Amino acid sequence: MIGSQGIGPQLITSFFFILRSLSVKGIRSRANITSITLFCWGCFFICILINAQINGIFSDIILDIIQILIYFMCAVRMYKCRYVLSANDYKKYVLGIISFIAIFAPIQFLATNGIIPRGLLEPFFFNDPNPVVYFHRPEIYKRLLATFMEPSYCSSFLVGSIAFTFHLRSEINKSNLLISVLVIELLLTTSSTGYGTFALILFLYFLCFMDRKTLKIAFPIFIAIGVFYILAKDSLLNDVIFNKMETGSGIHRQNMNERALDIFYQNPIWGVGWKESRASSFIICLLAELGIAGFITYIMFFFTIIGPIILNKKMTCNNLGIASRLFLLAICIAQFVAIPDIQLTSFWFGFYIIALSQEVKQKRLTRYNLNRECV
Repeated sequence: MIGSQGIGPQLITSFFFILRSLSVKGIRSRANITSITLFCWGCFFICILINAQINGIFSDIILDIIQILIYFMCAVRMYKCRYVLSANDYKKYVLGIISFIAIFAPIQFLATNGIIPRGLLEPFFFNDPNPVVYFHRPEIYKRLLATFMEPSYCSSFLVGSIAFTFHLRSEINKSNLLISVLVIELLLTTSSTGYGTFALILFLYFLCFMDRKTLKIAFPIFIAIGVFYILAKDSLLNDVIFNKMETGSGIHRQNMNERALDIFYQNPIWGVGWKESRASSFIICLLAELGIAGFITYIMFFFTIIGPIILNKKMTCNNLGIASRLFLLAICIAQFVAIPDIQLTSFWFGFYIIALSQEVKQKRLTRYNLNRECV
């Protein structure tokens, strides 16, 4: 804790990675889609700084600014050092994290439902006593959330993991098993954010990558979705999606969005400042906090994520780059729906794997060869 600000493990790890990476010099390369992504996010970060100065809140949010700066610099250093990592190691590490969540999630779910002692998990995975951590309120929330604070955060990670694994399914051993486990866990989150994000990602994927081979896979998937819809439309889907806006949570989200829109109309160019407003949707929150200026710079960044997926050009982005962008796109869509937070750790995980994936070579460079190519 620094004052009232909690410093999480991803921030600490990112900071020490920046220091460690300084021993590996970056490689000079031509401008590409990933460097443009980093540039656009840098513009967005500068917009946050200017906005904070204009609204006179710079000193109030300095710790949050430092947090984003550390995350961003970590992504930059990963991009600079990306050739140290082979393609096989890249897949091994990313899938290792995805698999850990897939394995741990049912353990958390059993603990939440009282089948195994919850006290076994608290010291290591849920040592933040804040009541907003759903794991500490099993009398109300008996949902799957893995190591995340709440199910919607977990569901966005699961959708991104499904998209990542599915795109690389021909390169991953037992990919069908992993995808099946992730889909079941997504259902157990009972998150409307996750369900909606999954539907949008699925539609976009088959729209962009449809061919004869993919069509054979798409048909049974849509049959399964149809059967699930028929069986769950009057029970699970009715509670999670169809009647969501009529619940207390849905009404609260609508009120938040309306207040944020009112704030935007009053301050359309620069907003009222980052962290000074709140909405259910990230886009509405972005407009209220950073105004049109912040919105434009963020959309520039977003287009560098979704552009290579829609264009589907291998000359623009390799297969690992597309998979990593699908992961981050799922997180972004979930943010648009109901997670108004650019400090979301899964968002930055997606950012990191994009930084590492671009132009990853099949063979690891030795330190001798790396230093010869470094600047």
